[in-house]
Amino acid sequence: MNRWIVLLVLLLLVLIAADTLASDCEFERLLDQSLDVSGSQSLAIAAGAGDLVIAGVSGSDEVRISGKICVSDEHWLDDARLETNSGDRAEINVVLPDVSGGWSLWGRKYAYMDLELEVPDSLALQLRDSSGDIDIEDISTLSIQDSSGDIKVRNAAGLVEIQDSSGDIEVKGLHGDFMIISDSSGDIRGSGIEGNVLVKSDSSGTSGLQMSVKTWSLRGIHPAI
Repeated sequence: MNRWIVLLVLLLLVLIAADTLASDCEFERLLDQSLDVSGSQSLAIAAGAGDLVIAGVSGSDEVRISGKICVSDEHWLDDARLETNSGDRAEINVVLPDVSGGWSLWGRKYAYMDLELEVPDSLALQLRDSSGDIDIEDISTLSIQDSSGDIKVRNAAGLVEIQDSSGDIEVKGLHGDFMIISDSSGDIRGSGIEGNVLVKSDSSGTSGLQMSVKTWSLRGIHPAI
């Protein structure tokens, strides 16, 4: 019996090692498309697993979308896609196959979509994301609802609102106000913020809170000196 247990453990270790060495993008499809936002006031983005990079562009009336879909099962490439809509409130929605379970006998199961977007810098952005890092620069107003992953925002002209579950938050060069609606874990760092800062709820405490601003308020209770 002990011999079989040892053999099973060795087999599991081999499978884990092989999966660790394997690429995290065994099957992929590249993305390259655009979305007309000439009549849009805002853009709502519903992202899934994967990293997201957004850069504002002056004088543009379209969103340029590039990136790649990565899956561990080739058949899932057909189930992963982007759904887009124009209009006053334009939309970009990420659709990924359900890979619940995470692991199988043959290794880790995954499906994610890395995206890079070039958007008009005057377009108001509303973002929902499940996992992966977010990097945004040169935009107007911004609202983020994020589950996990680090968030970086640089050079925003208007209000920036963030609701985050886990991961570090870093903002630089904000010309408007900055509001943390809620944050569960991770550090919050800000510099070059011309407006006010309000942290409404931070369950991780203030040990990782570093701000370089004129005034800020923690949970609306007291201003910093």
